[in-house]
Amino acid sequence: GVDQQVYYRHELMTAHGTIDGVDVSGFMHQDYAYGPRGKVYAELPIALALQGMWVSWMHEYSDGEVGGGCFWQGRDGLDFGPGYQLKDGVTTAHNNFVAKPTFNDGGRMVALDTSVGDDTYSFAFDTSGSFVHFFGRLVESSSGRQPSRSWCWVEYAGGMMTPEILRLVMEPYRLARGL
Repeated sequence: GVDQQVYYRHELMTAHGTIDGVDVSGFMHQDYAYGPRGKVYAELPIALALQGMWVSWMHEYSDGEVGGGCFWQGRDGLDFGPGYQLKDGVTTAHNNFVAKPTFNDGGRMVALDTSVGDDTYSFAFDTSGSFVHFFGRLVESSSGRQPSRSWCWVEYAGGMMTPEILRLVMEPYRLARGL
C-alpha cells in the first residue's frame, strides 16, 4: 500500500576487539534502506507511513548459542509487524510480531513484552540514547533459558514522528541537495 518501492536490510552482529589493551566484545546492528534515487530514510514510506516502533535485540547463552531479531510495529492503528527472528541457529522471517511497551510516569519506555508465533520475549530498559531511543536487556523468554548477556535497542516516538514532522525536519536537507 505504499507508492514507492523500498527495500531494507538489517544485520545483527557480535563484535570483538581491543580498546586500550583491554579485550572487549558486544553486540551491534547495522541497517541499510534502499529506495528511489535521491531519497534518504526519513523520506521513504517505511518512516513516513508505516513505522511506529523499531526493535533490534541479541542474546547469548552460556553455551555460546546466540539468538535475537529485528522487527517493526506499525503506527497507531496500523497492523504492521514484519521482522525476523534468530532462534536455534535458524533465521526465519515473520509478519506477525506484536510488541506491548510499558512506560514510566516520565514517558520513558521501561519494559517491552514481545511475541512472534508461540515465542515470547520480555525486555527491561534502563538507558536512553535520546527521547526516542531506549537500550535494555532480555529478562525473560518462553524458552525459559536465561541469557548470559543480551542487548535490546528500540526506536519509538509514539505519535510524535508524523509524516508532516519528518517532512519538515528534512526540508533543510532537501534544500541543500537542490530539491
